Amino acid sequence: MTNTTTSNTHTDSASSSSIPDARPNFQIAARLCGEVLAGIRADQLDLATPCKDFTVGQLCGHVIAVANRIGVLGQGGDFFATPQSIDVAFADRPAAYSSSVEVALDAWAVDGALDQTITVPWGVLPGAAIVMMYVNELSVHTWDLATATGQQPVWNDDALGMALFAMQFGLPRDGRSANGDGADGMAPFATVVDVDDDAPLIDRLVAWNGRRP
Repeated sequence: MTNTTTSNTHTDSASSSSIPDARPNFQIAARLCGEVLAGIRADQLDLATPCKDFTVGQLCGHVIAVANRIGVLGQGGDFFATPQSIDVAFADRPAAYSSSVEVALDAWAVDGALDQTITVPWGVLPGAAIVMMYVNELSVHTWDLATATGQQPVWNDDALGMALFAMQFGLPRDGRSANGDGADGMAPFATVVDVDDDAPLIDRLVAWNGRRP
């Protein structure tokens, strides 16, 4: 999920107890993203990525902000007060990201964190659903950065399977604009790219997010 906004805000009626605990898979996805972030070279920062309108350097700043935002939400903070990007010196980016991830892990480990109700641009959801959706966002951005910089992450099927399940449930195939500009009132996701049913999970996940594997 990238810079997700939608005018069709709703309240999810599912209780947090009916949603799988995504925290172990969030930790897996977050750590893998950190490995890819640490593998980026300074001469790759201006490369284009599959994430529309983001260079590698810009997407690094966004990923750090996403990690920060997840921690803020876990602590009961305001989504709308968090930045879309955090500018950090190149050498300091892996540490800044890792520090934000650790804060997020601690915040969501607190009793009751999954039961809180959180307002985000695309709805009012239980915390358990928020964590699950961020497994998707971090996984897709990991793929974006790895694809742009020629890295080959070792994907975890449990994390990817949970992300794909969450997005197929929460992000419908129908009604998206072809270029993912959000002009149709949907979140800024391009149309689903069709892939084989037996394609690798990472290909199916990014294709559902509107990327072309």
